Amino acid sequence: MSFVAPWILLALALVVASVAFDAWRPWRCHGALKGAAILVRGLLLCALVLALAGPTVEQPGEAPLHVFVLDRSASIDEERLDLAMERIEALAHSVPSGHRRALVLADGAAVLAVQPDEPWSLERPERSEAAMGTDLAGAVGLSLSIIDPSAGGRVVVVTDGGDTHGGLDRAAREARDLGIALDAVPIPAPPEKPGILSFELERDVVRAGETLDASLVLRGGSIDGARLELLLDGEPILDEDTALPPEGVARRRLAHPLPADVEPGPRTLTARLAIEGRRVQERTIGLTVGPPPVALLVAEREREHSGIAAVLLSQGFEVRHLTPGATTADQLPEVDLVVIGDVPAAISSSGVTPLSESFLSALRRWVSAGGGLITLGGDQTYELGGWGASPIARALPLDLAPEAEDVEPAITVVHVIDNSASMGDWSGQQRKMALANEATVASMRLLRARDQIEVMAVNTEVHRVLPLQPATDPTRMAAMIRSIKPRGGGIYVYTSLIAAEQTLARSETPLKHIILYSDAQDAEEKVKGMEFGWGPGPNSYQVAERLVRKGVTLSVIALGDPRDQDVPFLRQLAEIGGGRFHITREAEELRALYLEETRQIVRSVVKDGAIYVKARDPHPALEGVRIGSAPPFLGYVEVRARATATVPLVAAGQKPILASWQYGLGHVASLSTDLGPRWGRRWLGFDDYHRFVAQLARWALRPPVARGAALEVHPHVRGMKIEVQRLGPDGLALAEGGISARLLGPKSRPLELRPIEPGRWIGIAEVEPGSSHEIAIDSEEGEIARQAVVAPPPLELDRTTGQGATQLAQTSGGRLDPEAVGEPSAAQGQPRPIGWIFALIATLLLPLDAWLRRPARRP
Repeated sequence: MSFVAPWILLALALVVASVAFDAWRPWRCHGALKGAAILVRGLLLCALVLALAGPTVEQPGEAPLHVFVLDRSASIDEERLDLAMERIEALAHSVPSGHRRALVLADGAAVLAVQPDEPWSLERPERSEAAMGTDLAGAVGLSLSIIDPSAGGRVVVVTDGGDTHGGLDRAAREARDLGIALDAVPIPAPPEKPGILSFELERDVVRAGETLDASLVLRGGSIDGARLELLLDGEPILDEDTALPPEGVARRRLAHPLPADVEPGPRTLTARLAIEGRRVQERTIGLTVGPPPVALLVAEREREHSGIAAVLLSQGFEVRHLTPGATTADQLPEVDLVVIGDVPAAISSSGVTPLSESFLSALRRWVSAGGGLITLGGDQTYELGGWGASPIARALPLDLAPEAEDVEPAITVVHVIDNSASMGDWSGQQRKMALANEATVASMRLLRARDQIEVMAVNTEVHRVLPLQPATDPTRMAAMIRSIKPRGGGIYVYTSLIAAEQTLARSETPLKHIILYSDAQDAEEKVKGMEFGWGPGPNSYQVAERLVRKGVTLSVIALGDPRDQDVPFLRQLAEIGGGRFHITREAEELRALYLEETRQIVRSVVKDGAIYVKARDPHPALEGVRIGSAPPFLGYVEVRARATATVPLVAAGQKPILASWQYGLGHVASLSTDLGPRWGRRWLGFDDYHRFVAQLARWALRPPVARGAALEVHPHVRGMKIEVQRLGPDGLALAEGGISARLLGPKSRPLELRPIEPGRWIGIAEVEPGSSHEIAIDSEEGEIARQAVVAPPPLELDRTTGQGATQLAQTSGGRLDPEAVGEPSAAQGQPRPIGWIFALIATLLLPLDAWLRRPARRP
């Protein structure tokens, strides 16, 4: 007996106290009557307390029930179904006498075939229309629902373990919570037959002429050989012998070029395996042939890329030529490969418009998102073109700021700055003097600690603003340079050169250089002591010649117009001094000119002359290329590869000629030479030039991606499940906007999609397994994508073996492959309330209690 509210039984202590009080207090009657009254009152109160506590007793239920579940789905053939029925029959006969039995049949739905109270009868079940599915969880749930907990029971599941509906773990946990064990009897897997178990593409979108990268899972056996066919829309594109694994399964990678004349659009691809001329199995999947790749070639002159363009055109590329000034970030989403030639990333004295910072920033992001980039060497690329300070530097496989002292000896730079009164004029939002000061500061910051610098402010006199010293305290030196103010007449060139000569005489660095900055209309004292004009006596040209003999070079940066009066003198002075001459009309460009000049003198990295290259690291661009027979390049830019980069080609001394790596999702290749008429003109006639350029471009090329939307197809009980991800113009996921889908064909129909997360939808298409279809995705603007799909094989047949049996037994605490039925769960009985009995006893005792106590109340 048990109680619904056992805490009420504490009131029995009060009953005992009441009985004790009655026995103690005096009564007006004899002892026998007193004792009877006290006893009846105690019994009445006890019955009342017990009635309030809700007593119950367990009522025995029916005999225990053993439920047998037979998996009769299509994944189990007739022979294995007979074996399963034999196991159930044997286990059913081991059920103890007096226990009951029931039978549940499972395929796409669960059916109670033998009721618990019916005579046991096991006949071959007929296959239902839903046999292409297996709902084991539903069958377990049905079994649990017919087991009476008051009687107890057990469930035995005979299955191959494949499940198409899911929920097995939940069903097993439910059985465990009810205390009912699930025994599982695995149906052996069918004999393994050779065939194709799966066929998948690495990429669902492939361009014409590109390589199809596929993965085949083949089951083998004791077979000498087989033949594999690949068919595109039913037309053979590959037919070759293939080796099958002697036992078990093996994955085979298949790489085969897509025909170059295939039109873009949805296609089907079939892998067919034949043994002894007999078709064994085939698998068909959907494929989208993407549009031709677009290459953007950036160079000042189109002829720089003429060789590359010819190769790309022959490969089916669409080629677009642009000058640096015409490139914009808006063009990147439309292209798949960018090739940058000999162009700077900062203002150059050559007159070439540099690549804009906004374009280079966008280019880096585009590469990180999967874009392909090839950069070529030249006088204006990498460090020489200001690439090291540009946003694209992070994406290159090159270290653009090496510090090797044996390659880059120390240098002394003397800056001679015109600070005449004309430098106080405004240029834009700043005075010319302030711009010249900032340009000098930027130049100073490029120097290394082993370099030395002196800054002179010159008008009619020389003011050593920053005396000769190592470039070790850039903050302090920058403040001193910025203190220069305009004053006095024009710059005295002769006097300033003599002062610079005196300074450099005290310097011991291997390299020495002077940067003279002057107003192109105000360069005075060309001859010693002669403020204007030209005459006899020591002159500036003679000083420049003397400096050159001492190993000192001189460059001139002029502010003004090329037609200004002092331009011929300043240009000739730079030529005699062995340096460079720069002129600009805009003072805002001074900083870029100073930086370019400093880079040129700090690093002399352009190496002219014939160089032969050799292969070092393996790379797809070198496959089949006879590098040992290649002609020399006629020059290159000395660069250093990053530690994590691949270096396929090197020159003497292991100097990188080609470096590559993956940046984000994109591929980047950087050559320190070019592939055009300057340094690569001998390669233009090389037999393998075409192969090398094509393979390099294909390697770097942005992978083709679905535009507008991407589709994934998965098997489903009712056909196929479609997952759709909306994509932006760049092929990246887009989490906004709505879409709808249509199944195209003779009977086009809409497909119902439901969102599962922003920008992602799923839907179910009821189609025949193996059938081919086209699916169109529409947005508010119209159709945004169309893709060929092939309905996967039935989910049931794709899972001929599984872990369902083991999962059921382990989770519920049952046994795997038992020889006999186990003990049923303990009978819990049916609780029966009996409180009414005690209430009736209390009611019957109440009149007697009152009658016995009447004498005690008499006066």
